[in-house]
Amino acid sequence: MLRIDFTQEDIDKLHYERYHHPHPHPHPLVQKKMEALYLKIQGIRNKDICSLCKISKATLTIYIKQYQSGGVEELKNIEYKGRPSELNQFSDILKEHFEKSPASSIAEASDTIEKITGINMLSIE
Repeated sequence: MLRIDFTQEDIDKLHYERYHHPHPHPHPLVQKKMEALYLKIQGIRNKDICSLCKISKATLTIYIKQYQSGGVEELKNIEYKGRPSELNQFSDILKEHFEKSPASSIAEASDTIEKITGINMLSIE
């Protein structure tokens, strides 16, 4: 079992940031990490934390280890290991277009995206 010690300052930060995480936009994953660790502070059993936060024991262990290695600030790090979408480079253009001319269906939006970007939405994995 991992032993974890919390400072009062960290308890206060976790309490606040589990609902008000401002870094740089509120991020649900960071808020979930804060919530899980805040529940840990409250003496809730790991099994119950996993159930309440809908995370696995392995995920909770990762959160605890993150906290141990860098405190609350380390919990704010999100290490996304996926591949960025090809559409990311067109996000501003697409946003501007759809704000001016909203699509009336998914099919229309898909066709418009392909015309603007050259990317066929059906070919994206």
